[in-house]
Amino acid sequence: MIMLLNITCVFKKDVVNQALVLLEYTMLYPDEALERGLEGEVMLRVMVNEKGRVTEAYVVESSGYNLLDSAAVKSGYTFVFSIPYVDGKPVRSTILVPIEYSLRTMDLDNWITQVKILQERLKRQHDDKLVEELYNIYKQLIYSTRFRYTLEINDYIKDAVLDSVQTLWDDNWDMYPASMLLFIDIVARYPELFISLRATADFNKYLEGESVRIKHILPGKQAETLITRMKNFMK
Repeated sequence: MIMLLNITCVFKKDVVNQALVLLEYTMLYPDEALERGLEGEVMLRVMVNEKGRVTEAYVVESSGYNLLDSAAVKSGYTFVFSIPYVDGKPVRSTILVPIEYSLRTMDLDNWITQVKILQERLKRQHDDKLVEELYNIYKQLIYSTRFRYTLEINDYIKDAVLDSVQTLWDDNWDMYPASMLLFIDIVARYPELFISLRATADFNKYLEGESVRIKHILPGKQAETLITRMKNFMK
């Protein structure tokens, strides 16, 4: 049986057939791979037991990068499937799973759908793992803008972040991608969690390179004002 899973769809779950459905998973896109812009497809073979849990996962076709291959295997062990039955009895299955890591061709509609789902779940019940998953989804879009400059993402970012965070980008929505706001949104939503410290550190590192690009595109005073505004919020 073949199951298609594409990370550019931001964790979109696909039905294999009526007997086997992927119910849960956590996809990993390593920070180093995001920062370096590594992309590729990994073909996994996963063994699923009678309870729908993965007992073994290994690479049958490499992406060409150990970082992505390793992340795909770790992700494979998080998969939980519906239990397939044959003649009324649960059975084991072997499944091929192609996982595509891509920053340049992200599906923004699927991205915002998954963001909204996670945000709603977190409103109902706090879960550190869900916060981590939300941040990982945010980072995919953040780092994608380094490899494709587009203002199209700003409408999606507006829909994702808190109103108080939106105001930080006033007068710039039509001029520069607002990807940095996603770091800030994590800090604003979860200031008491350790992940806010990580997001702050990631923001500061990201800003080192992003400041140069902002100054190249925005007028001098406007660029300085925006950079200062971002820094002050994150202090």
